[in-house]
Amino acid sequence: KKSMTTSNPIDTFFSYIENKDEDAAIHYLAEQGKNFNVNCVKHGCLAIIYAVEKGMMRLFDSIVKHPTFDTNVHDCLLETPMISFISRYCNISELEESWTKVYEKEFYSIASSLMSHPTFDPNNDNRYSKETALDLACNYPNLSRLVEMLVKNRNVNVNHVNTFKNTPLLNCLVSENTRALAALGRRPDLVVKDYDRKIANEHGINLEDYIKPSEDVYDDNWLGAINNAEVSVAASAAY
Repeated sequence: KKSMTTSNPIDTFFSYIENKDEDAAIHYLAEQGKNFNVNCVKHGCLAIIYAVEKGMMRLFDSIVKHPTFDTNVHDCLLETPMISFISRYCNISELEESWTKVYEKEFYSIASSLMSHPTFDPNNDNRYSKETALDLACNYPNLSRLVEMLVKNRNVNVNHVNTFKNTPLLNCLVSENTRALAALGRRPDLVVKDYDRKIANEHGINLEDYIKPSEDVYDDNWLGAINNAEVSVAASAAY
């Protein structure tokens, strides 16, 4: 097999992904060591996004476990990996068939891996529209499960206002995403404004059926965050 090694490590790494040589990409990543920047971007796309779109879930895991991986980096569209994956999943009908199969099967595994990473900031947003993961998820009924996961993290800002002056609550109401609304409504810190009540009425939604705050919604070991942080430190030291 012809070598794909170039003088530029990033080009070499991307060439393995482009050619769907997952074993070689994983080997090259390990060979480059802990100082290799796995948050690299080529043609506007983060390596981790490109790997998933090529169906390379083992490489995805290797990138996430790498010491330099950071969930808060942005691509050319000013999106973090989490926001980018959500955007693709939201518009799954517009993706190429090969990508669609990957996202349908792996989306929540991908999301859990990113959200449980020690660097994950649940309030990081798309720098253009200022939409967070929760903002986006509340817009789409097929992402209601993600909303249910996010609201358990007490650090998630459920009252975030994006560039369009919308909040997660307003997004739930406008999209009539009642499953997500019920999850959001469990947060004691959720602010409900008169305008929200107006929009709810316009969509035939009785907010009292969904706004039921409870401290039980929180999970302080969210997605095993405590254990994952310890494992990450140990893995980085041993890399």
